[in-house]
Amino acid sequence: MSSFIRLLLIATLSSTLLVACGEKEPQIEQAVESAQEHAEAAASEAKDVAADAVQAAKEAAATAEQQAAETADAAKAAVESK
Repeated sequence: MSSFIRLLLIATLSSTLLVACGEKEPQIEQAVESAQEHAEAAASEAKDVAADAVQAAKEAAATAEQQAAETADAAKAAVESK
């Protein structure tokens, strides 16, 4: 008899949980959609930041190359003047 009561309690609890989950489903779906939107926005922002970083690196490389060329020219001129 106690097994039957235990089974009945488990069935009642399961039914209650199913109903509760069913009522929360729209909220869960909204939370998932919101999380997806935030993830997409973050990914887009990260992509923009990465593109800016690549551009800054290219500009820094070009500046370094120009300075290296100027330094090489100055060194060459110094050697030739001696």
